[in-house]
Amino acid sequence: MNLGESLLGVQVVDNMRAVDLLVSLPFVDADNLGATGASGGGNQTMWFAALDERIKAALPMVSVGTFESAVMRSNCVCELLPGGLTISETAGVLGLFAPRALKMCNHEQDSNPTFYPQEMLRSYHNAKPVFQMYAAGENIDYAIFDLTHGYWEENREVMLGWFDRHLKGTGTGAPKKERPFELLPVEELMVFEKGKRDPLVKNTAAYARGKGEELRKSFLNQAKFDAATKKEELRTLLKLNNRSERVNVHRYPESQGWERMALETNDGKLVPVLHHAPSGGAKAYTVISNMDGKNAIPSAILDGLKANGSGIMIVELSGTGEASSAKDVTLTRLSRFHTLARAHLWLGKTLMGEWVEELRLVTEFARDTYRPTKLRFDGNKEAGLAAVFLEAMHGGGYDEIIIRKAPVSYLFDKTENIDFFSMGIHLPGILKWGDLSLAAALTGTDISFIDPVTMSGEALDDAQHKQYKAEYEKVRRLCGQVGQTTFNK
Repeated sequence: MNLGESLLGVQVVDNMRAVDLLVSLPFVDADNLGATGASGGGNQTMWFAALDERIKAALPMVSVGTFESAVMRSNCVCELLPGGLTISETAGVLGLFAPRALKMCNHEQDSNPTFYPQEMLRSYHNAKPVFQMYAAGENIDYAIFDLTHGYWEENREVMLGWFDRHLKGTGTGAPKKERPFELLPVEELMVFEKGKRDPLVKNTAAYARGKGEELRKSFLNQAKFDAATKKEELRTLLKLNNRSERVNVHRYPESQGWERMALETNDGKLVPVLHHAPSGGAKAYTVISNMDGKNAIPSAILDGLKANGSGIMIVELSGTGEASSAKDVTLTRLSRFHTLARAHLWLGKTLMGEWVEELRLVTEFARDTYRPTKLRFDGNKEAGLAAVFLEAMHGGGYDEIIIRKAPVSYLFDKTENIDFFSMGIHLPGILKWGDLSLAAALTGTDISFIDPVTMSGEALDDAQHKQYKAEYEKVRRLCGQVGQTTFNK
């Protein structure tokens, strides 16, 4: 996504290239090609066959639902179309098959609500009029079985009958008994022997790394950046289409010296905030956000601020602490915020953009209410980036930003520990826009990275510290912005 591409799109192209290979073979009837697959393979079947008209008949299995039903579900990121619900619905994709042949199979015992038969039926009934418009209403069909998620014998018999009718011109399309067969061992299905893949054939990780390096090279070779243009482009990347407004401040009884409150927004959100007043006549304030919630903030940070007389505001961003999502936190097998981030992307938003907006509301509230002489931000991981993006777009919010354990670049480095940061950190197309050094430059304020890391959480070595220090200084000069960025181990 950070490259400006989608895994779904990569899979579509991979399948199209497979068809290129098929039609080049002398024993293949290029006019009668079918496509089928189950679950993620069914999703690939639906998308690529809808777009590749060389496929005459398709049968996606246990995979057709609705875009709407994918919101707040745990489906694979390969089934995500960023902004999908701002464009169309599953029925719109199915309609692209007309007048070619399409049949879907879903199962009553499927564990994934996205693939429940009723979701498939919604899409089927909304797509059928398109086929009827082409006088091909009989070319769209479905079957429902009382089975679990999978591609079972009953499904394969539906596939055989459907393909016989639409690829061979025989039969009625009714299920056809399959002949006994033996599964081939995995070794016989591999193109290359294990560990001996042709070095010219890149896997997805290698492709992402190489493309990311190309984009960064192009970005860093630019002679100048127009700050105003880049700020507006960043707003578009974050999907900040609608501005949230504070409509109320709910106040609750104090607890252990902390004033408790929640900022209510016009779009129905409640942003939890804790406030500790400054002491000794000081008017400086620090806004703190920790991606693991307020209880994970090191006591040394809080004690140090109190000792200095600084006022403190702690904000818990969407998905964290009191603002956590029960549905998201229960899915421990997935990367953090997988479900929340995917839901926002389906809706044409980004979770990072939501965090930026929440910080903006808290920052404006702090300045309007407490009139600080100096306002700092101190946050870890994604929270730190949200503060940088906020300051990059608006400026004047923070006099200093401290980021702990945050990445210095969106460049993909390695698959090991790649979920060190959550799904919410990713911004479709950010490496086409620039990188974090550009966002830091646009802030025009001082930024301190404490324990900076790569995108997979690896600590920077001395060479990398030197490299990124030079990059951040260079990009600030090219943007004509003041301030400096420091890196501290």
